[in-house]
Amino acid sequence: MGFFPCWSESLRNNFFSEFTQATRGALASGPANCGFIRKKIKPELPTHSGSPPVLSRWRPGSRVSWILRHWGRLSVFLSFLLFFQIAATGVVRCVQASSLNLRLNNNQRLLQIEARNVDLKEIFSKLAETAHITIEYPVSLQKKVTMKRSDISIADALKEMLKGINHVIFYSGTRSQKARISKVLVFNESEPRKPLSNREKRLARRIQSYRKQIDTLRLRLSSVDSGSSRGRRYSNRIRRLEKSIQRLQRQIY
Repeated sequence: MGFFPCWSESLRNNFFSEFTQATRGALASGPANCGFIRKKIKPELPTHSGSPPVLSRWRPGSRVSWILRHWGRLSVFLSFLLFFQIAATGVVRCVQASSLNLRLNNNQRLLQIEARNVDLKEIFSKLAETAHITIEYPVSLQKKVTMKRSDISIADALKEMLKGINHVIFYSGTRSQKARISKVLVFNESEPRKPLSNREKRLARRIQSYRKQIDTLRLRLSSVDSGSSRGRRYSNRIRRLEKSIQRLQRQIY
């Protein structure tokens, strides 16, 4: 009994007996009442410099346990975030790939249009709303348009966009007012077309001739004052030719 040399034998026996009974009682009541034992046997982390930290053992109440218990919900939430990011990226790329900017000068009826890889039907919808004209086209119409024009007439813009596509442009207006486009009909290329008669061919050639004259007169008008006598003559001549084209188109279609 080298640990307690000054104790008598009876005192030592009583101490060890009481200590044993107290330890058994604490263990029987559960681990919550024997914290003094866990505190004595808990391993301490090394404190000397240069050594890596020692990770504590996994316990049921740790963060790893919480993640494992809620992994199902976390996986669903992470999947939703990933899907949302992919969808947002696709929308941004789509917006960057196609853009449309269309404005109309109501006084001169001239367009400011900038389109990049835009569906022709989308341009028709915007143009019909802006210029207050009727545009009818087949549902199966498929064409992408890329163009940038400033101060271009509606007729010239339509002619450029509908190049290679059968269409008819209708004008309306009085003699004192320049004829304006009121309606545009776009035909489906896949629809069968009956051959033109000789009379319809003659009318089509006259329409083509009138359009060339209009282009020439507009070029001359751009070099003179529109308020001068010569400018007024050019404007009246253009207006009469546009009305003639409208009348001939009604005879053909």
